[in-house]
Amino acid sequence: SGQFAAKYFVTVAEAVAMAGGLNRFANPHRLVLVRSDAHGQRRIPLDYDRIASGEHPEENIYMVAGDTLFAQ
Repeated sequence: SGQFAAKYFVTVAEAVAMAGGLNRFANPHRLVLVRSDAHGQRRIPLDYDRIASGEHPEENIYMVAGDTLFAQ
């Protein structure tokens, strides 16, 4: 875990890899991306196993500045 800065946009899978992967306490089926915009904060539920398997590449979204990703 931690805060990371990238010179380019990264996907959720790339962000998890940059963080060293999920720890043993993280539930890969319950990731949440928190994104703030002009309308407030949105919580976007994600399933890392589905992203990693390639079954649902649409869940491997690009993160933008200010996004926070965490596992519940």
